[in-house]
Amino acid sequence: EEALRGQSKRRARKKAPGVVALESFARLATEMQLLDATNLHDFRKGAKKARYVAELAAQGDQEAERIGSTLKKLQDEIGDWHDWLVLADEAHTALGDKATELIGPLEAEREKHFVAALKTAAKLRGRLMGEWQAVSRRPAQRATPSRMNGQRHSAAR
Repeated sequence: EEALRGQSKRRARKKAPGVVALESFARLATEMQLLDATNLHDFRKGAKKARYVAELAAQGDQEAERIGSTLKKLQDEIGDWHDWLVLADEAHTALGDKATELIGPLEAEREKHFVAALKTAAKLRGRLMGEWQAVSRRPAQRATPSRMNGQRHSAAR
């Protein structure tokens, strides 16, 4: 069991930082498939963790830096919505129904940012998941022909 853990750690160390970040994001995207106002901020926090993985490990790795930048765009767009959400909620709490001329536009702005955040999340999620699927298939595709060649040699003998 300990030997297996050691092998897993060695394999994990060999992965490029961008791949590790994509895997982290893929886990998040799989766990939170449907985004709405109740879980969008938590999705943002998960994307932030994946971004940190990319940024901290990148050290000149352009792919990891690009992935980190994409995750930052996602995080920023959702963060904008969350700021408007908090502002509208605080205004409503402080003013109640007395200041509809202020609260109405705040809520409209909140909704506009919510729609933008969902669109950005869908677009960037699709892009990052596609990248993750592409990199997660690469080793299997490379291994398959060599395995097949090895099998042919053994069968031919």
